[in-house]
Amino acid sequence: MSEQLSSHHLSDQESHETHSQTRETTMYQAEKVIVEIPEIPAELLNTYKKFDEEKKYFFFCGDDRPLTIESAWNLSKTEETFSSPKHAIRGYGGAVGSARTVSVAIMANSSEETQKILRPYRGNFVNWTKTVAENVAKKSNLVPGIHSAESNEGNPEKFNPDSDKGLGCAYAANAEAVTGINTSPEIVAFAEEVIHRLGSSPWHLNEIVEANKAVKDLFSFEGEQSFNMTRKDATDLHLPTAVLAGNHAHVEDARIVFNLTDNLVSDPEEALEIGMPAYNVDVVIECAAILKAYPELEPRLLLEAKILDACATAEALADHDGKHAWDFQFERIGNFEDAVSILEEVKKEAKKQQ
Repeated sequence: MSEQLSSHHLSDQESHETHSQTRETTMYQAEKVIVEIPEIPAELLNTYKKFDEEKKYFFFCGDDRPLTIESAWNLSKTEETFSSPKHAIRGYGGAVGSARTVSVAIMANSSEETQKILRPYRGNFVNWTKTVAENVAKKSNLVPGIHSAESNEGNPEKFNPDSDKGLGCAYAANAEAVTGINTSPEIVAFAEEVIHRLGSSPWHLNEIVEANKAVKDLFSFEGEQSFNMTRKDATDLHLPTAVLAGNHAHVEDARIVFNLTDNLVSDPEEALEIGMPAYNVDVVIECAAILKAYPELEPRLLLEAKILDACATAEALADHDGKHAWDFQFERIGNFEDAVSILEEVKKEAKKQQ
C-alpha cells in the first residue's frame, strides 16, 4: 500500500438506522454497488505457483508491486526450508493486518474466556502484533512480516530504521484509520455485496463492525495512544521486511484477486510482466495459519472479517485516484463456501493438537 491514507476516511462514520440481523442483510442500508467477481483469466492464473506445505513462506502485504531484486536476494539468505520470497503469501497489512483481524475476531467472539486474550495488550498494538506474528510462525508455515518501499528506505535492499520518511505500508502506518473504514456503512454494504458475489451470504458482519469499534477503543486506550505504527514501532517488531519496487498501478489498471484456495500462490512480478498488476488477497492460506495459532476463532467470522478489511483497504487505495473500492476490477479463484469448508477442517485439526 502507498504511504498515506486519505484524510477524509479518518473521522468516525455517522451511525445509520439499524435493522434486525439476518444471515443476508446487514444493519447498513447504504446504497450498494453491484459488482461482478468472475474467476481470474487463464493468462493470470498461469502466473500462480503451487503452494508447498513442506516449505515456509513469508507473509507480506497484498500489494501489486513485486519485491526489488535486492530485497528478494536479501530475504532469500534464510534457511533452505523457505520458498522464494517473490512467492510470499499476501494479504493487506501483512503481519499488522493479521494481528488487527485476529483482535477483531476475538472481540466478536461472545466467549469472555476468549476475549481475555486481549486484555494484557490494552493500548499496546505493537506488542499484540508481535505476539500474533510469533504465534502464527510457531504454529504454521507462514512467517508474517511487513513491507516498505525503495523510495521510503533510501535503498532497494532492506528496512532503514534511521530513515526520516514514513513507513512504506500505509496499512501499518494508519491501522487506526483502517479500523474506522471497516465501520463505514458504505463499505460494510459493499462487503456484503462482495460476499454474495463470492457465492455466499454474510452471517457476522454486524458483529464484526461492532468488534472493529471495540478494537479501536482497546488499542487507542483513553484516547492517549494511537495504534498506528511508527518507524520505531516497526523496528521494534523485529519481523522480516520486504522492500517493494516501483509505484502502485492506478485503479483502472489494477485488479483485486480474492484467492479462496489453499493451494495457489501469486507472483506479482510475473503478473506485472504480462500487464496484469494485481493486489492479491490469499485469504484462505492466511486464515488457515491464524486458525492453527488461534483455533478458538470461528472460521466463517474470520473469513468475513478479512473480506470486509480488504474492501476497506481497497477504498483507501482507490481514494488516491478519486475513486471508490468498487471501481477496482475484482476477480476470484474459488468460492466462499468451499473456503469455509477448508477452514473448518483446519480448525478441527488444530483443536486436536491443542
